[in-house]
Amino acid sequence: MLGYNLSNFIGTSEHSALSLVGGTLYTSEGACVKSFHIASDTTKTFITGLSECIKDITLSRCKKLLLVVGETSGVFLDALNGTCINRFRCHGNISAVAFSYSTKYLAIAMDKSLEIWDLHFVSTGLTASLRRRHVLSSSHISRVSWSEDDRYIVVGSSDQGCHLIALTNDFQYIDILGEAPAVVDIRVFSKPTKVVALLANGTLTTTFIDENKAPTQIRLGVASAISCASFNSDMSMVCVGTSGGFEVREAPGWGIRTAMSTHISNSSVLRCICDPLTNHVLTHSSDGEICVWNWHTRDLSYKTRTLSVASTSSLTSDGSVLVTGSTSGSMSVWNLPSGACSMTFTQHSARVTALVFLVGDAAFVSASLDGTIRAFDMERYKNFRTLVTPDRLGITHIAIDRSGQIVCGATEYSHKIFVWSISTGQLMEALVGHDAPITALYICPHSSNVFSSSWDKTVRVWEVYDKKQQLDSFIHSTEVTNAALSLNGRLLATVTSNGEMHLWCTHSKVLRGSMYIPALSLGPGVRCIGLHFAHNDSALICVSSSCVYDIFDTSTFSQIRRHNFDYVFGDRRGGSTLSEITSCTSNGRNLAVVSLNSVHLFVSQREPLSVMLGEDVSETSVRHAMNGGQFSKALELSILLAEPSMFTAVLHTVPIDPIRKFIRYMNPNICKHMLQLLSYALSSPHVERVLSTLREVCLSPTVKFSDYRSVLSNITLEVDAIRSSVTSSAESNVALLDLICSPTVREVTSS
Repeated sequence: MLGYNLSNFIGTSEHSALSLVGGTLYTSEGACVKSFHIASDTTKTFITGLSECIKDITLSRCKKLLLVVGETSGVFLDALNGTCINRFRCHGNISAVAFSYSTKYLAIAMDKSLEIWDLHFVSTGLTASLRRRHVLSSSHISRVSWSEDDRYIVVGSSDQGCHLIALTNDFQYIDILGEAPAVVDIRVFSKPTKVVALLANGTLTTTFIDENKAPTQIRLGVASAISCASFNSDMSMVCVGTSGGFEVREAPGWGIRTAMSTHISNSSVLRCICDPLTNHVLTHSSDGEICVWNWHTRDLSYKTRTLSVASTSSLTSDGSVLVTGSTSGSMSVWNLPSGACSMTFTQHSARVTALVFLVGDAAFVSASLDGTIRAFDMERYKNFRTLVTPDRLGITHIAIDRSGQIVCGATEYSHKIFVWSISTGQLMEALVGHDAPITALYICPHSSNVFSSSWDKTVRVWEVYDKKQQLDSFIHSTEVTNAALSLNGRLLATVTSNGEMHLWCTHSKVLRGSMYIPALSLGPGVRCIGLHFAHNDSALICVSSSCVYDIFDTSTFSQIRRHNFDYVFGDRRGGSTLSEITSCTSNGRNLAVVSLNSVHLFVSQREPLSVMLGEDVSETSVRHAMNGGQFSKALELSILLAEPSMFTAVLHTVPIDPIRKFIRYMNPNICKHMLQLLSYALSSPHVERVLSTLREVCLSPTVKFSDYRSVLSNITLEVDAIRSSVTSSAESNVALLDLICSPTVREVTSS
């Protein structure tokens, strides 16, 4: 049987890979890469199509190629438009990659081996051919670096020094340092040929290759062990990360820049990266904070935090409460539409994979990869029952019967379905039959049948009360990636890996229809993240990760409407945000789509209601966003704060281009508040910026003037008053200028 990796179809949202090149920050989110240009405040999203967690992101010096690698595979992307140029797969786990300075070569390290590839640009894209493979006697390779003329490669290992390889015909190989502490960063230079390495014990060593000089060593005097380090391109500075923060040291004496130490936090620094093309340095700390500093001017250019992302969600029957489970294991209860968090549960120690409300919404049940299912009382906010799988197998999906007494959980690796009694906590049965990961799990509300879909191309039906056995199965031609059972249990909808949707009758096992879903074939990595019956089972909603959802009529199995989330999830900095949808849920009437920091509710045919989840709306958060260069966020927070003086200050401080982009993708729900604040801002002395902003709002296609008549009426009166005042001032100024330029005044001034 083929091996399946859970992250292949669940994905991951943490920033497992970071890179900083040319003032652009690259971060990984699932199978996507986001690029954020700090100076212009613009974002792009590239879909890699990798089925593995992204480990490293590297941009070539020519800034044309973006290399994204996973555990054993990689993809070359066009750095401008994100187009896939080439893909490759290695025979081992990739530990380090590096482009040469000229982008003619690529070095790939895999455990103890190093492969050097020749890269050739052709009319059809990029070709790569293996030039040489080296197997080193040292342990795991952790660092790879090229010389500026592409003649040398130096590799650093975890515990046995480093090695220099010359790209000559005889491929010269030199062992440097011998056995030494772990190498945290390393550089090689050709003129003169020397290797500079920083070791974990704080020793900076310089080894000369061509010249008859003894190696030099400098102790940096770091108080604690070095966890990471990065030299800048000309070796004039090194950023050193430790368990207590980070230090910036300058050549030639490698002393600490004391002015930078005033900004250093006390958290442990996991990664630090020097931008090879600018004076920026990136630090990523253990508390999830990512900072980009200009080490030359000692200024903080950008700051953000890697938050736990909502991996699953569930909505109450009346749509008033939403529960989200995160990748870190925490769960939050949100009141809608206010977006206030009423409670947070932290009992799970791993990713929360499923959430289900019991009938009546008095309690909900959660499942996690930590191998537990927990039941929570919504009135007392108490975890009143904990169910544990045998051998602590992670749970991916759960289902609860209508009585709220039976819960079923699908496990991560064994592909079994365990059945528990919620009231007693007793494990009643294990259903065995699937040969691949289970992708959906339901209990029919009007019978004791359990439906489970799987990557083994089947949907199986089980009886759990009496016979406790498999009753039937629905066979598919390809892997079933998602499924949904109608509220009355009569219809079964399935989505397969080839982008098709099927509708079955559960009683007769008759296939009522099949349909190809174009939204699931927009690119690699696009998947169905939600399949829900709605409106008394008369409609079927399919939500894809490509920001598109389709609505189908179940009676005719025909498409009613296709809708795009771009106008809701559109990045207010002007970029694509295909990876921001993290989960979706439905209660049969409402559809809730959860993004990175907000939930968007779709109720019948009404306009979507957007709610920011748990955002800290205060003057401090506005200033923090401004200082971090997050102009769009600062504008939105100042509008939500509804403090006219703060909004006016932000409006006059933010450059005009970010304001235009913010208005272009502005959420319609805050448009009225922005117009009210602009009405107040018209009384400020700098009225030109306010009028320019009003013009952009009026030209925005998302603004419906019929909804804001009273506000626009007040603005019209304010503008008329300003026009009268300006006209009066202009007429007075014209009269004054005429007087100054009159012959009488000229004669007086000349005499």
